[in-house]
Amino acid sequence: MLFPVVVHQEGKSSFGVTIPDFPGCFTAGETFYEAIKSVQEAIECHLDEGDKIPEPSSIELLANNPDFAGGLWVMVCLDQHSLPEPLKRH
Repeated sequence: MLFPVVVHQEGKSSFGVTIPDFPGCFTAGETFYEAIKSVQEAIECHLDEGDKIPEPSSIELLANNPDFAGGLWVMVCLDQHSLPEPLKRH
């Protein structure tokens, strides 16, 4: 399942990633690749047992949010097979 994430970098800092469909979930990496690669693990750590995986939002709806202004939108595939059984979407 593809989820939109927004990547930001200020100056020469690390790359930060916000995952809007999982409120409060974010991650970072020294490189763009490391930041995107860490999204799966961030979601796994963010979810509590029994949480349901939401439907992905559309970038068009999220892009108007001023909290994400200036970021780069990327679609990231969430590997649901690596999630514990109760967290998988039904």
